[in-house]
Amino acid sequence: NEAWGCRASFSPTTLRAGAAGGNSTVQIGSMPGCPWSATTGTSWITITGAGRGTGATQVGLVVAPNSGPAREGSLAISGSSLPVAQASGCTYAVSASIHAVGAAGGTGSVSVSTAGGCPWSAASNATWIILEAPTGVGSGSMTFTVVASEGGARSGTLTAAGQVITITQASR
Repeated sequence: NEAWGCRASFSPTTLRAGAAGGNSTVQIGSMPGCPWSATTGTSWITITGAGRGTGATQVGLVVAPNSGPAREGSLAISGSSLPVAQASGCTYAVSASIHAVGAAGGTGSVSVSTAGGCPWSAASNATWIILEAPTGVGSGSMTFTVVASEGGARSGTLTAAGQVITITQASR
C-alpha cells in the first residue's frame, strides 16, 4: 500500500516486557483510509482484537509469562518489525543449604533445579573448597572437593545459582 502513499508507523518502536508478561498497547499511525495489519509468528505473543484496520488507532497484545531465559520475538506491522524483548523468568533451587565434611576432606555435590535453558554458575568463597564444573544450563549438579583440614573445625560457603551453601568441616 506504500505505492498509494499509505505507510504505517508505530510507537513504541521496541517493546520490553517483564518476566510476568502482561498486556501492552502499540499506537499505529497511518493516514485515514490507509490499511495496516499486525501479525506475529512468536508463540508467546498474542495480538488482541482484529490485528488490522485503517487509519491511526492502536493494537493490543498479550505477552505470556516467562519461566525460562530472556527471549526475543517480534510483531510485523505492515511489513515493518517491532522487536519484543522479555526478561528472564528463571528461578533456581539447590538440593541442600548445608554440607558437613570430615577432617580428612572429601567430595560432595549440590543439585541445582531450574527450567531448561536457564544458565547458572557457582563460586567457592573459601580456598579449601574447590569446585568442578562451576557452570551449567538447566537443572544439573555441581561437584566440590574439600581439602583435608590441618587444624580446627572450619566453615565456608559456596554460592550456586545465587543460593548460599554452607560447608562445615570437622577438626583434626
